[in-house]
This record gives sequence, structure tokens and C-alpha cells, in this order.
Amino acid sequence: MRTLLKKHKTLLITNISQAVTFEGVSKKKGRFPKKEELAVLSNAAIICKNGKIVWVGPAKEVHSFRVSTKIDANGMVCFPGFIDAHTHMVFSGSRHHEFAQRCEGKSYLEIAKAGGGILSSVQTTQHAALQDLVTQLKKRLLFSKSLGITTVEIKSGYGLSLAQELKCLKAIARAKQEMGLNIFATFLGAHAFPKGYAKEKYVADICQKMIPTICKQNLATFCDVFMDRGFFNLSQTKHIFRTAQQYGLRLKCHADEFQPLGGTELSCALQAQSVDHLISITAHGIAALKKSKTTAVLLPGTSLFLGKPFAPARKLIDSGVRVAIATDFNPGSSMTQNLPLMTLLAATQLKMTIPEVLSAITYNAACALGIESEVGSLEIGKQADLAFYEIPSYEYLPYHYGQNFCKLVIWKGIPTAV
Repeated sequence: MRTLLKKHKTLLITNISQAVTFEGVSKKKGRFPKKEELAVLSNAAIICKNGKIVWVGPAKEVHSFRVSTKIDANGMVCFPGFIDAHTHMVFSGSRHHEFAQRCEGKSYLEIAKAGGGILSSVQTTQHAALQDLVTQLKKRLLFSKSLGITTVEIKSGYGLSLAQELKCLKAIARAKQEMGLNIFATFLGAHAFPKGYAKEKYVADICQKMIPTICKQNLATFCDVFMDRGFFNLSQTKHIFRTAQQYGLRLKCHADEFQPLGGTELSCALQAQSVDHLISITAHGIAALKKSKTTAVLLPGTSLFLGKPFAPARKLIDSGVRVAIATDFNPGSSMTQNLPLMTLLAATQLKMTIPEVLSAITYNAACALGIESEVGSLEIGKQADLAFYEIPSYEYLPYHYGQNFCKLVIWKGIPTAV
């Protein structure tokens, strides 16, 4: 990737065949996205100043700005920078051997009980040096950016001790300083129970040691818990969440992936930013989401990779739940960073419409991180995060899958050629 402009004041991008603004989606807070609410502008131009969008509209109506830099988009389609709102990007090692075992018939939970799964990645990550984690993470983030992704949520969770979780979160913090991307760190010490550790003792350590230290060092925005069969139960999750809130962390939850245990309902009651997975969500969980401001983050790549059912997106959306889509990039159950590919899965397997799919990786994904007032749509005053694709129409993105058509990414008004 090649940075085209280091210092900037006013940037004009012209010759945009379509600018997908999502202005109507933004006004409706991401619920029931419709085609007309994408507010697609043909033959458009965008002006950015000091990292913000200051004008969006038809090219023929460009206002008289004193422009320091001009870019010809060459007829490309412009989206808001895409947002991957659920990743486990900090890890070391590979679990391709587990994938081979699943191909032979073993389940994810069977492999985990035999010492594989999350604990396998914990072991390799614990042995990795901080700088090695930073180097690997920066390479992954660079690839994400090449796909048009300008915002990434990254969880810890492969440390499972105070020192190791701090190492993972410090890797995220260092990458955030060095990469031209919006990066949000999530503390996921409650990802699994360390081997040979009493469960209640580990929960106590999370609440009494990990959360206070992490917050003192300002290393995370969110706290997440993997609440499911074989992992953390309702009581443990509630205790961790209440402690996290006391220290100022916002909440996310892995809920209802394998078995509904009340994680969605608890998360909504505690005003969590998002609940994620939701393959096994119940009618009660859907009702709780409908009444809340919490965003449902669906992860179709995980269902594909594990050969599991897909989350009931249609029931959620038709009930009025705001739905986002993310990669769940991790070494065990979704080894992909390809967020555009998730749009295909959302359309074909989750039965989502194109406006719903595209809203799910832009405005709605911003809602899943609580940053919808800053990014996620092309509106005046928002951060100038843009992704340009060499495609004939915005509808083409999920249609021609498996190939990267992104040619230009702009983050905070700074353009980078892909």
C-alpha cells in the first residue's frame, strides 16, 4: 500500500460513479435498512478538510473550496470505510491441524475438551514475545486496510493471566499508534478457563486483578465474555460485567452460539454495546434486543468454517433488531479477514438484502462499537474514512466474491493506494 498524501488540509475526490452515503440508514439508526435509505449519489464528489467530510454531493455542484489536493476516482464506487466489529486478531501460531480433525468428523467442542481449541492458541500466544505479536498484528491490519476496512475491533483472550492479557492488549495499543486505522481494544480475559485453574478463582482474578489493572493502564474500551455451554455461565458473566462497568468499560458478549443461556437478555439489561454470534438465540432474546439499543453482531464466517447453522438474521431484522456483520477472525473457528466475503454469506445464507448487508458492515457496525456519530456513513462532520472499489455498482460487491476490488482507502482524510 502506498500513502499518497502525508500532510493535508483540503482534499477533493471527483469522478465517483456512486457514493453510497447511508444517510437514510443513519437517520433510522440502522433498523430496517431499505434501498432508498442508502442514499446513493451518482457522479459524485466528496470534499474532506482536516480529516473530516465537509461536503458530499453531485460533482456538478461542488462548492468553491480552496483545495490543496485533488484525486480522480476514475469512476469507482465509494463506500464509508468498512468496519470489522468483532475480531480476535492478536494471536500466535496456527490451528490448521484442528481444521483437519474437524474434516475427519470431530466437533469444535470435542477438540476443545481434548486440549485443543482456545487453549491451544493460548499456549502459542503466551510463548510469543510482545514485539512478535505486534509485528504479526500490523501485517494483519495492513491486509484488512487493503480490503477497505478502516475500523477494527480487536479482542485479547489468548493470554488468560494478568501478565499475558496485558501483553496482548499492549500489542493492540502499539499497533494502534503505528497504523493508520481506527482500532478498538476489547478485554476478553473471560474467553476460556486456564488449564488447572479453579473456575471461581479465575473469575475472581478477572474482577479483582485484571480489570482494575487494565483500566488503570487505559488498555481497553470494552469488556467481553464468552458465555456459553462449557465456558462462562450466567452468574459468572454477570459478576464480570458489573465489575467492568464499575471501572468504566463498555460491554460486549459472545452469546447464544451453542446454547441459549440468557446471555442476550443479560447483555441487553446491562445496556451492552453488542451481543455477538446468536446462532441459538431464542424468541425471548430477540424481544430483548428489539427493546434495547444493543446491536446484534452476526458472524456467518464462523458458521461456514465450523459447518454450523447460521444465525436467524431475518427474524432479527424483521423484528426491528439492528444487525451488524463481522469476520470473527481467529485461528480456530473463522480464519479469515475478508469482510467483503462476509457480505456474500450474509446475502445467501442469512437471507439479507443488499441494503441490509452493506449497512451491516458500515453504519450498523459503527453502532456495535458506539461510534456511529463519527464513522459509518458519508455525512458532513464525520471522519473522512472512505473506501473506493473498482466495480460497476455498489450491488456488485457481494456478487463477485473472493476478489479484492478495493483500489484506494482514505483514513482521516489521508489517501492510501492499495
